[in-house]
Amino acid sequence: MIKLEEVLQIPTYTGSEELMVEFIRGFCVENGFEHYLDKKNNIYVTKGKINEDEYYPCIVAHTDTVHRDQEDLILNGENITIKNLLTSEGKTKLMGWNSLRDVPTGIGGDDKCGVYICLKMLLELDTIKVAFFVEEETGMHGSKNADKDFFKNVGYAIQFDAPTANWFSQTLLGEKLWTQDFFDVVKPVLESNLIDNISKDPYTDVYQLRKKFNICCAVFPTGYYNQHTVREYVIPEETENCVKIGLEAVKSLGNKKYIYS
Repeated sequence: MIKLEEVLQIPTYTGSEELMVEFIRGFCVENGFEHYLDKKNNIYVTKGKINEDEYYPCIVAHTDTVHRDQEDLILNGENITIKNLLTSEGKTKLMGWNSLRDVPTGIGGDDKCGVYICLKMLLELDTIKVAFFVEEETGMHGSKNADKDFFKNVGYAIQFDAPTANWFSQTLLGEKLWTQDFFDVVKPVLESNLIDNISKDPYTDVYQLRKKFNICCAVFPTGYYNQHTVREYVIPEETENCVKIGLEAVKSLGNKKYIYS
């Protein structure tokens, strides 16, 4: 089992991601998942075996946030305090607090919600690969060094790194992420979950994967809001639903390869 707040309470920012990396590694050891780190501290996880004519789905998240104001928490071995509040619509929202200075701090749903979703899906799926990349926020430095051997038998990649509950990226940095045949499979999942915001976005790690490995990729929502600010919050109900959406997408896409062409 894993709880969302377990992940959200871990302080991490670009270049100081050790606590999150160790948490993910500990999770993999505890559950017996095959994994390794590369020289950048990217984490690669493989679960299950595929047949000769099959390919692994791959899900992706990044381990850093932009919240450098959490340096004192890391140095003092303190976690982020999670506060349960309510939105104007009466939904539960989670916000982060720096207990050492008694001030709000970004909860880091971007992209700790993505980390949580990937770990939850890792428990649920029989056959999956997962890549956790470092240093995304300052220019995708982790995924720029993605291990090509890990991706040799990957059929497509889905990153959980978009805000709100209604987001699906069409392009990153002006580059199309997927072909029509890929989208045709995913579209019913989006429609049944009321996702109609097909967006053109800046960047995240699957931009590198699409360019490097010529596979179709996608970016799904994770349920965080006001990212990159101290007022960032997470709606746990939406994050849990994003796990369901991810499972539905992988089930629909299957163990096929979707070549970007």
